[in-house]
Amino acid sequence: MPARRVIVMGIHRGMSNRVSPLDVIQMTGRAGRTGLDERGDAYVFLPRDTFEDDKREYSTAPNIYSHLGKEDVLVFHVIAEMETGRARTPERLVAWHARTFAAAQGKALTLDTAKAVFDLLERCHAIEQFGDYWRPTALYWVACLLGRSATCRWTCRKT
Repeated sequence: MPARRVIVMGIHRGMSNRVSPLDVIQMTGRAGRTGLDERGDAYVFLPRDTFEDDKREYSTAPNIYSHLGKEDVLVFHVIAEMETGRARTPERLVAWHARTFAAAQGKALTLDTAKAVFDLLERCHAIEQFGDYWRPTALYWVACLLGRSATCRWTCRKT
């Protein structure tokens, strides 16, 4: 959940397990609310005795890139978001995608690409048009039950 400010009270879980730099980036990445704030503030408390070493380690973590630009990743997110009701048309998929990390990184989804994804899913019989929106088909749910995708398994558990 996004917040205006995020405060990470330390870099340890429990008494001795250090949190990875990527975990800290994930936590501090919640700072800032798209469409509400131009920026967010994140604070990380580091131990005084290892401050310089920790600061160096935690400020040189690798860059993070969204995988939603990959078609196979996007396709399964589309079906999951379709089931929740947030992306039941190509236009709503574009609106949903505009709020993602991929869009914030400049990888905006075009309406043409959204239509192509819906077309692909429809040709594979994974979704079907129902009135003025699309929904997952029985074939998609069978694939879920067989455990072919983590996204499918998550969606199946939610219903």
